[in-house]
Amino acid sequence: MKITGVETFPLSFKQERVQRKFLLVRITTDAGITGIGESSDCYGHQIPLAVREVIEGKVKQLIIGEDPFNVEGIWNKMRDTLISTGLEGIVTHAMSGVEIALWDIVGKAVKQPVYKLLGGARDTFRVYASTEIGLKDTPLEKQAKEALTYLDQGFTAIKIRVPGRPKWDEDIVRMVRNIVGGDVDLMVDAYQFYPPGTAVKMARRLERYDLFFLEEPVPAYNVRALARVKASTTVPIAAGEHVYTKYGFRELIANNAVDVLQPDCNVTGGLMECKKICALGEAWGLTCVPHTFATAVGLIAGWHLLASTPSCVMGEMDVNPFNPLRDELPTDSKIVKVEKGQAKVPQRPGLGIEINEKTLAKYAIK
Repeated sequence: MKITGVETFPLSFKQERVQRKFLLVRITTDAGITGIGESSDCYGHQIPLAVREVIEGKVKQLIIGEDPFNVEGIWNKMRDTLISTGLEGIVTHAMSGVEIALWDIVGKAVKQPVYKLLGGARDTFRVYASTEIGLKDTPLEKQAKEALTYLDQGFTAIKIRVPGRPKWDEDIVRMVRNIVGGDVDLMVDAYQFYPPGTAVKMARRLERYDLFFLEEPVPAYNVRALARVKASTTVPIAAGEHVYTKYGFRELIANNAVDVLQPDCNVTGGLMECKKICALGEAWGLTCVPHTFATAVGLIAGWHLLASTPSCVMGEMDVNPFNPLRDELPTDSKIVKVEKGQAKVPQRPGLGIEINEKTLAKYAIK
């Protein structure tokens, strides 16, 4: 089997305050088998056309004629060729989508779901509700009560977000903790908003709320500042959605900068690269909670990582009620549903997701 074509699909939709943008990758073969992957950043690109240029302008010519089963060989070829451009940001996003699409092809060819090819540890796993609580303009009391919605849906773990305003931030954390009680795992995403000194103070102030983790209290590239925050507090510190390849995660681990690793297979190099990152974390006794905030394609790819990696203790579920590229993109919308805080990886060959072509056309960036 040989690769015969590579297509990209930049997509976009408006969600409340932001225009979310994504990029899907489709690879075709001479055997008639196609694979789909996603090359999207942590919340949806602002520059998917730049990623498309990396794929169609360079990666495409690298992989046409290659055997899609040669996943690691193709990944290394992309890395070695693109390294002069850098192995972070849009380059690694591009590599991620291609790698995921290759696994989709391999799974379909051997008639097995991808997670079984990657280890097959389990088919169901826990996910947390990833919310917008804390970032809205509504009163804090109203935002905090929204957490009850997710408890009613069966989630046992919830992530809220803070805008980098210390009093506001602590108030919303306190209110949500009081509402959900002590048995619910509570995470806080600080969006890299704090300068290091403030991050240290806030981490200490948040210790009393028994957080599962505090995510990105400072920019992820500032590894020394992350390490400073981690050393100052008992709150577990998490990072990873803005970190690229195993080499970036090596620096986090070597500098004792985090307690929780959050690799995203759509961002940091694909499924196998995330498996390697999780293995590094496991060897150093770190918790792995993969990041996934993408279309249905990226979400399902992340689920295959979770299902095949026992050291991943839970995953992330975007619970925003409006996300058409999560709900309308699959021909079978049921595959992205979560029941009682548990997700089930598709059992069909490959990633197990078939794309609604009308949805691709509807949300295409012209």
